[in-house]
Amino acid sequence: HEQGSLIDLTGSGAAIASSFLPGYDPTNAFDKYTTEWRSAELGEDITGKAYIGYDFGPIRLENGRLRYSIETYVKKDVTRIKIKQNCTANRVTKARLERSNDGEVWYGAAIVQIPDCDGLVTISVRKSVPSRWWRLRPITFNGTSNDYWSVQAIQMMDYEETNIYNIQDRIFLENRD
Repeated sequence: HEQGSLIDLTGSGAAIASSFLPGYDPTNAFDKYTTEWRSAELGEDITGKAYIGYDFGPIRLENGRLRYSIETYVKKDVTRIKIKQNCTANRVTKARLERSNDGEVWYGAAIVQIPDCDGLVTISVRKSVPSRWWRLRPITFNGTSNDYWSVQAIQMMDYEETNIYNIQDRIFLENRD
């Protein structure tokens, strides 16, 4: 019995990024392959400063108004990411998945290896803590000093395939939904 769903969690929040080039804002990475996001950082600055992510935002009603008078927010647990980078060689091959509840203090959720290809790749990580903000921060970038980081699509999901490391009930060896 698999846990979670293969449905993209993004959509009702807001895209976040360290920076972007004019015409290539962060929402482009979450619009299903029609456009792309490009970082304003170039070369070595990408591994030190750049990131792309998502803020799942406050809890809202269907009409868009805030649901509660006190500050509340949507928390998601991201365990699977699908990412499609640019067709050129300026791609990230290793990144750190980070989470935050306030947008200021970030915690590492996983270090991920991203295949150096221009196709849509799926990256699975272990369950962490449900949080409001999630982002990918590059560790290894294979572009030159004049290259920007470009992402054509990102999807974030909460889906875990059953394996020996995530069984909830150790006696009956099963997971509960």
